[in-house]
Amino acid sequence: MSSQTGQYPTLDHIVILVSHDTLLGLSDRLQNLFTLAPGGNHADGMTANKLVLLEDGVYIEFIAFFDNVDPNRRKKHRWGNLKEGTIVDWAFTLPSEDHFGPIRKRVLNANASLSYEELVAGGRRRPDGAILEWTVSAA
Repeated sequence: MSSQTGQYPTLDHIVILVSHDTLLGLSDRLQNLFTLAPGGNHADGMTANKLVLLEDGVYIEFIAFFDNVDPNRRKKHRWGNLKEGTIVDWAFTLPSEDHFGPIRKRVLNANASLSYEELVAGGRRRPDGAILEWTVSAA
């Protein structure tokens, strides 16, 4: 995740859903234009990603469902019914998880017709074997 400054959320990454074939061909098409990171397979076994790294630490995540994922299982995923080739999510990083409760409460008190779910653990293994872990909340 990108580096943190101050006490405010900062943009971490933007997620674009693509087909698995598109994901596999990204490196060939983009390697001379951007700094790429190989990404990897997510812990749920349904998706894989590749990353375009930007100079300020923000990145664009291209994510795809594996072709062999059961369609009924995919439909239950929060991105499973969304259109490929579109932005499906974005993430902000907080200085610490302690900052999440007050933000969640502020959104609830604003009557913004949305709320944030409880934090859920996520992760993936990078191709070099390193394990990345995070927590996420969806609006």
